[in-house]
Amino acid sequence: MPELALISPDLRGRADSFEVIGTSDIARHVEDMVAVLDELGHDSVHVCGMSMGGFVGVALAVLHPDRVRTLTLVDGGFPMPIPPGLTADNAPTALADRYARLEREWDSVEAYRDLFVGTTAPLLDGDDPVLLDYLRHDLRDIKVRLSAQIVTEDAVEVFFGKEYWRDLNQHSLAVPTRMLVAEWAPLLVEYERVPGDS
Repeated sequence: MPELALISPDLRGRADSFEVIGTSDIARHVEDMVAVLDELGHDSVHVCGMSMGGFVGVALAVLHPDRVRTLTLVDGGFPMPIPPGLTADNAPTALADRYARLEREWDSVEAYRDLFVGTTAPLLDGDDPVLLDYLRHDLRDIKVRLSAQIVTEDAVEVFFGKEYWRDLNQHSLAVPTRMLVAEWAPLLVEYERVPGDS
């Protein structure tokens, strides 16, 4: 079995990157990822992005195709239709369940888990130790490390910003790409292949 190294950086505004200052957009996340690769001395890597990470992965493959060997998207990254009634101005309201956890102080990771499973991810197993490790990573000093400003900026760009699937040549995603959708996740769009897309 070949030796593997797993690099899992937190996007700005989240967990260990919570205190990274400045505004956020997908292109900024991409440059952050390029800086991580440069710092670690990796010319190109296999990229797997889940949810928001999928959108960053697509943009990384479009803007820096030489840095991406393959791309795997898990429940994210593909073009999404705008949910009925959502606008750039009311995005904070649409994300209210995520913001509700930011103001609270949490006595334990289990208490945080109960809200997270009860609102954001109801089909996850609350007793899964991997989930508890993930949620523990979000917490520091009994508060959730998540920037409401950056989450809002990212959501607005996902729905109303640039679509990185296509560049001026109309077929920019030139790396081998896999798309995975969880059975319980709502499939919001059917991706139509464009000649030249991978």
